[in-house]
Amino acid sequence: GARFQQLLDAGRGDGAEPPYAALMDRQSFIDQMVINELTRDQDAYVRSAYLHIPRSGPITMGPLWDYNLTMGTGGYFDNTNTEGWQYRHPYNSGNPRWFVQLMEDPGYAADFRARWQTLRMDQLSDAAMAARIQVFVDRIGEAGDRNFGVWDNLREGRVNGFESPRAPTWAGQIEALRTWIQRRSIWIDEQLQ
Repeated sequence: GARFQQLLDAGRGDGAEPPYAALMDRQSFIDQMVINELTRDQDAYVRSAYLHIPRSGPITMGPLWDYNLTMGTGGYFDNTNTEGWQYRHPYNSGNPRWFVQLMEDPGYAADFRARWQTLRMDQLSDAAMAARIQVFVDRIGEAGDRNFGVWDNLREGRVNGFESPRAPTWAGQIEALRTWIQRRSIWIDEQLQ
């Protein structure tokens, strides 16, 4: 971690491949960032990130975890807002500041943009994400309604100290999620044109 940070701080040097490139699985960093930015994970980049070094391999981000304060839920570090880069939030400017520095590398930023745009044509298209949400809604079935019949906290706006959508029904909560994801995706699309 410390050596990787030193190489990030060293920059690109003479325009050749950045000195950190050989130490990282670039695709895993980009994919992690795509998910963190799509969901606007409140804990991303500083708190909730796993990374590992496979035997004889580079630093690899993953697995993904801890996404409870995302997609309109949380309320700290501006994460309920569908606009703005989560990696640029001042909360994420301390150490490690890897993603801020990575996005200053034109090659990495271009690869991030290309990956986002590719995913938006398939797995992260509006239709694909709506279908994925529907799969989960169908799997949960009527349990959502039963849950909120017992714990009537949908209108509270803050649950366990965190902001939460205020839709008064389970169906309304699902629609709030769909709307949030769509708005967030459109904002990212506009930034990466």
